[in-house]
Amino acid sequence: MTKKFKRTVSIMLAVLMIAGVFAALPFTASAEDGEAVAGSTKYYLVGTMNDWEVNYDYEMFRNTSAGTWEYYLKTDISANTELKVVAYDGVNKTWYPDGENNNLIINDAGNYTFYFRPYGDGEEDWYQKYIYVSFNSANTDPTASTETEATTPTEFEPTTPAETQPAKTNISKAKISGIMEKSYTGKALTQSITVKYGSKTLKNGTDYAVSYNNNKNAGTATVTIKGKGNYTGQIKKTFTIAKADNPVKVSIASKTIKFANVKKKAQTVKAITVSGVQGALACKLTSVPAALKKFVKISDKGVITISKWAKAKKDTYSLKVSITAKGNANYKSKTLNKTVKITVK
Repeated sequence: MTKKFKRTVSIMLAVLMIAGVFAALPFTASAEDGEAVAGSTKYYLVGTMNDWEVNYDYEMFRNTSAGTWEYYLKTDISANTELKVVAYDGVNKTWYPDGENNNLIINDAGNYTFYFRPYGDGEEDWYQKYIYVSFNSANTDPTASTETEATTPTEFEPTTPAETQPAKTNISKAKISGIMEKSYTGKALTQSITVKYGSKTLKNGTDYAVSYNNNKNAGTATVTIKGKGNYTGQIKKTFTIAKADNPVKVSIASKTIKFANVKKKAQTVKAITVSGVQGALACKLTSVPAALKKFVKISDKGVITISKWAKAKKDTYSLKVSITAKGNANYKSKTLNKTVKITVK
């Protein structure tokens, strides 16, 4: 074999190998008015029509004309087909909508366009905010009809296998705001709550109901937001009810005792009046003039007693008193410092 012939054979083999490589390379199909989904994760229509398995004939395409992340697929569907959308990266699958007993059911055979938004930001007429179905033609032969204006047929209704109404949205993923700490008032305490599901603000009484538990006394109260109407499930939140300030009030009156009487026997002085006290009351003398120190004492109720004082001196004496309302389960402790003046004459 000549060198020229060997070189020619080598070139031909190289060309054949390159052609074989290119023939084996995978490619992404394009779709009219859109583009195939790029990246590792792709979206597929799955259901009873393909035994719930990922089938590349049902791969969805990016809708480049939409102002958000949206995908679509136009295909023929048989009557009573149940389906969902699945995100698949070659290993993991994520279902839309997630969970059981919430398949989308197509009652009538026809040619449909399915639109899908993975962020669940569809309008009210989208099935669980993920899927919208547009009816194109009743003819299921893909080669025999042209597409008419996309409309939703009156006989089509997204439904669950067990119900004739659209599946309810679980409120457990809603965001709750407006819950704050309260202080004890003696009355049942409530909150001004805002409930948002996605971008929608839900209505109290229409979309949810609110109930409370342990919401009167100081401690931890519970508020329950329970879905109603088109919403199901519930959310429980807690808030703190702090102790209230003690409403204790103290008034002081100056008192006079007779010099002759205190020299003979003990004298009782009621100069302190306490009202509104919550919890036990405690009074103590914090400062007493030296001349009187050995002869005076005070009870927890604020009654001052001067014992027999044989060497009493006529004068006005100032006593400093601490009055404490110790509080209870609903009220804080509070201490007031007062001065009591007693005149001996």
